[in-house]
Amino acid sequence: MTEFLRPGATDNDVLALVKKFIGLLASGNFNAAMDITYVSEDSEWTPERLKRIIENYGSEGDVPEAEKMHVTDLTAAEINNGGAWFIKSVFRAREESLEDATVEYGLPLNGRQSDLNLHFEIYKSRDGFALSLYDVCVD
Repeated sequence: MTEFLRPGATDNDVLALVKKFIGLLASGNFNAAMDITYVSEDSEWTPERLKRIIENYGSEGDVPEAEKMHVTDLTAAEINNGGAWFIKSVFRAREESLEDATVEYGLPLNGRQSDLNLHFEIYKSRDGFALSLYDVCVD
């Protein structure tokens, strides 16, 4: 079920929801991760597609002889990375609102920081604001 943020949500509230999404991916529960986001009827994002793109480091197809990637725990990846952290940003069109905002967050893969990033748009509904995945790519 889609999880909604209240209209006055802070950047930390938004990032906490992204961290929950990443935690579900790390546990291998791609269905539950996608369930907490808003997925439009015409969206190309499915749990299977998301898993395939992550495993192949941003590629739609298999990458022969390449190490398969998997999402790992944020805390462990931060420790393995010497405390440095990933890209994690909320971009707001208007400072006081989540309307038209976007989010970018780096994925921890195979226990380390990576440059494979999640990109979300913030979807507004009568229930509040929700994350809507729009890209997973190397930046």
